[in-house]
Amino acid sequence: RLIQALPSLSSPQRVVTTCTAKAGTTANVIPERGTLTGTSRALDEDLRQRTKGEIEAQARAVCAPLGLAATVSFRQGCPPVINDAGLFSRLREVGEALAPQVRVEEVPAPSMGAEDFAIFMEHAPGLLIRLGMGADSPLLHTPEFAFRDEAVATGMLVLSGMVLRLGAQPMETP
Repeated sequence: RLIQALPSLSSPQRVVTTCTAKAGTTANVIPERGTLTGTSRALDEDLRQRTKGEIEAQARAVCAPLGLAATVSFRQGCPPVINDAGLFSRLREVGEALAPQVRVEEVPAPSMGAEDFAIFMEHAPGLLIRLGMGADSPLLHTPEFAFRDEAVATGMLVLSGMVLRLGAQPMETP
């Protein structure tokens, strides 16, 4: 029941997913305990923290009427990646200067992908970019996906352009 209930917490701003379910060691014996593992991600830190409490409440609400106890624990994951708007503006300028070799497109909707680069971005402005593999490329994290080596040259061109663009600007002092 909990496996069915937890996805109801998902929304366009967050995702809650059960990834594994383990109970018992043999057929024909009702297990004494079980373990569910999963992931939750949110587009902002406040919602991420609220989601923990809502997962715990959902577990209690499902288990208590059945006479079961639920223990919920969390391993701290990565915070949401929030690109610096000023750096993205500069990236767009680089793309325009390097067109048609480089085309900068803003991802139309926030991504629920987890990325530890967000931890660096808590300490300094940052910009996470993705290299396009082409419209005909299989999706990332699928067995068919294959990185296209020619994308490395495009990535180097973009990063070099950003270094030159940022290096030409006076440094801001706190």
